[in-house]
Amino acid sequence: MIFRSEADVRRWIKGRVDALWWIENKRGGSLGVPDSAIALDGKTVWAELKLIKPGPHVEASAAQLNVVEEMREHGLSAVFLGGIEGTNQVAVFLPGDMVRRGRVAGFGRRTRYDVRRFVVRCESENFRKKYLLL
Repeated sequence: MIFRSEADVRRWIKGRVDALWWIENKRGGSLGVPDSAIALDGKTVWAELKLIKPGPHVEASAAQLNVVEEMREHGLSAVFLGGIEGTNQVAVFLPGDMVRRGRVAGFGRRTRYDVRRFVVRCESENFRKKYLLL
C-alpha cells in the first residue's frame, strides 16, 4: 500500500494487529486523546495516526503531543504511528522526536512538527512487539 492519507495508515494497521478501535474526537470532547486503541499480544497500544509528509514532518496539535507524553508517564504504551507519504513505509515516533516549526494555516490548533527520528517498520513480530509497545 502506498500512503496518501491518514486513512491509508488506518487501513494498513487494521490488518496487522489483533484488534483496532477508532476513536473519533469531536469538538468539545477529549482533546488530544490518540485516535486509535490497538490490541496487540494482550496489551493495549494508544496510537495517534499520522501521514508523514516530506521533510519529514507531520501536522499535529500540542494537545496530541501532551496527551501521548502524559500517557507514557503513567506507564501506558502510547506512540505516534505514521505512514510515509508516497511510500509503503511506516514509522513509529514519540513526542520527544518532534520539533515544532509553526502553525498550519486553516487547521485551527494544528502545528507543523518536523520529525527528527523514527523507526521504520519491517514485517516482523519483533517490530510489532518492540516498537509498538515502546
